[in-house]
Amino acid sequence: MSKRISIPQSLRFEVFKRDRFTCQYCGKSAPNVVLHIDHIQPVSKDGDSDITNLITACAECNGGKGARELSDSAVIEKKKAQLDELQERREQLEMMFMWQQGLLDLESIQVEKVSEIYQELVPGWSWNESGINLIRKLINQFGFEEVVECLRISISQYLEFADGKPEKESVEKTTNYIEKIAKMRRKYRADPQLETIHLVIRSVKNIIGGTPPYYANESIRRALNKGYEPGELIGNAYACHSFSRWLENIESWDE
Repeated sequence: MSKRISIPQSLRFEVFKRDRFTCQYCGKSAPNVVLHIDHIQPVSKDGDSDITNLITACAECNGGKGARELSDSAVIEKKKAQLDELQERREQLEMMFMWQQGLLDLESIQVEKVSEIYQELVPGWSWNESGINLIRKLINQFGFEEVVECLRISISQYLEFADGKPEKESVEKTTNYIEKIAKMRRKYRADPQLETIHLVIRSVKNIIGGTPPYYANESIRRALNKGYEPGELIGNAYACHSFSRWLENIESWDE
């Protein structure tokens, strides 16, 4: 005769979930009734505590059945249903593993491809482990194609040469600025007018110098929304000696 042992809480929970917290004898469910775990083949008749021999029963049904077994057909149906479910879970887990493995393989291929592009555009240089990890993070965050595009932009803007070779400081900047460029491009997609605003600010800064005030973006946005062209805003900077004066001018238009 098998000795009754305590059923772990984790196993009890799995049985309750499988049976949808419903008594398999009378159909009553929690919280209307207190649920127990019952053995399909009683412990007194050498039934074990494998999940395929466990079933959800309310306190009343469990207390009233004693060592009475379900009918042979009911036992077979219950066990077949459980085995089918376990097999389905196993197959789904295997598919999830294959899918996750495929994602890891794809990620490695993408990181390797970005590294190859970098080495082509920055001859004589390659990323160390820290750089590879950064690229992997950026691909997960922004996508492979966006990272490649931002890499090309960064290299075109910041890479400098000395004696025909990439200059070290600029090389480091090309990697460090990939993420900044990607974030800014994301902002531009969310707010297309922001790119025009930044273009105006850069142009005015080249004319006037100095640092634009914190409210410059909104002042320029208001002027653009009034219908003024970026060229008009930029051209007005030639008559001003400071950013604040230039902003006062464009704010006064149409007043």
